[in-house]
Amino acid sequence: MARGASRTQTPARRRRGVKPVVVVGAGWAGLSAALHLISAGIPVVLLEAASVAGGRARDLPAQPHRDNGQHLLIGAYCETLALLQRLGVQRAEAFHETPLDLFMRPSPDGAPVRLRGGQLPGKLHLLQALAGARGIDWSTRLALLRSARLLRGIPPVHATAREWLLGCGQNETAISLIWAPLCLAALNLPVEAASARVLQRTLAEAFADADCAKLLIPKQPLGALLPRPALHELARRGADIRLNSRVSELIATDDRITRVRLRGNNCMDADHVVLAVSPAAAARLLQCLPATRELAQDITALGRSPIVTAYLEYTPSARLDPPLQALLNPPATWLFDRRIAGEPGIIAAVLSGPGPDTELMKEFLAERITAQIGCHFPNWGKPRQVQIIRERAATFLATPDNETRRPSSQTPLAGLWLAGDYTATGLPATLEGAVRSGLECATKIIRRLD
Repeated sequence: MARGASRTQTPARRRRGVKPVVVVGAGWAGLSAALHLISAGIPVVLLEAASVAGGRARDLPAQPHRDNGQHLLIGAYCETLALLQRLGVQRAEAFHETPLDLFMRPSPDGAPVRLRGGQLPGKLHLLQALAGARGIDWSTRLALLRSARLLRGIPPVHATAREWLLGCGQNETAISLIWAPLCLAALNLPVEAASARVLQRTLAEAFADADCAKLLIPKQPLGALLPRPALHELARRGADIRLNSRVSELIATDDRITRVRLRGNNCMDADHVVLAVSPAAAARLLQCLPATRELAQDITALGRSPIVTAYLEYTPSARLDPPLQALLNPPATWLFDRRIAGEPGIIAAVLSGPGPDTELMKEFLAERITAQIGCHFPNWGKPRQVQIIRERAATFLATPDNETRRPSSQTPLAGLWLAGDYTATGLPATLEGAVRSGLECATKIIRRLD
């Protein structure tokens, strides 16, 4: 990847007498925490159980040009984009970037709905886009024009997204054509089950202005965006990076974290430990300590929601314009044209959230997706092959009840911290949520050590 001027080229002076902070997990949250800590002169030991960094957002070892799931970023991912910039990642080379452009296909024979970003300042850009939306009737257009109220105020904590949308004047058509697909994409849950509060926060940030609403589709593998540049920067600054190093136990003395035990029975002393692993892995480690047993139960109760990505190989003539489109009839909900990532003819079809389709055997699911796409694009013919990538625990369940369960970065055990997209960021389980959680966790540790 081409590099630009990095804002992290001058290492901060290492703090004397400070033990290294042990960061467990080299996903996007752990990497974010480690980078912010070491930038403040705090030594870091980074432990990762896998052989590669990136967590659930990484490229596939056997196919380094392809990811373990198709991802989309938006301009509102301020901390993620700032971190990539500090690492020297060139935004124009890393992403196919366009103004807001939502292209929805309600049915194979129905007129598509298209919502294109406006250029007016602030939140007026959204009203401009909604007023000019194609493929909707006037009653739905009027409902959408009332959506400015979606961007302000805080919904009741126990309200579902659907209840809140109806209360804000959105009719059934507006919900089914616009808000339901966006909710499923962002929160990985349907509007009937999703938290209104999390959806409102997501929409408020995404539509704050035209720049925030921009769509950024990666042109490069996820590993080239953050994991590999982050490991390079951490190594340059003297971090102790240990891949294939699984933590098997957390050890505490007098209500304070004191050590971590690695597989193979090796122990490492630590005054501060950042647990930046999946919710399931965090709960397994936390449940063995009396001080964090209740916390482990709350994390387990967050549940899990799957995401499936199918990579379908058509002839190079198959293309999507625009390169991101929504299908409102199941099973797949979003299609990405991988041409922009250097794979002409490859279409990534994404299935979000729990449901019978995500649990189908891969062969049957491939047939279902192929038939669905064939109805919308009959000229493409059948794909030469279909690769199914299933992430069963892609996100936590972003329900109203779970929003009250999400843990803080600070735990009841002194010196033990949590980082991850499931923590109480107010955002859904996104790359931005992970990066922000790592930043918040590191900031609290830095303040504690000052």
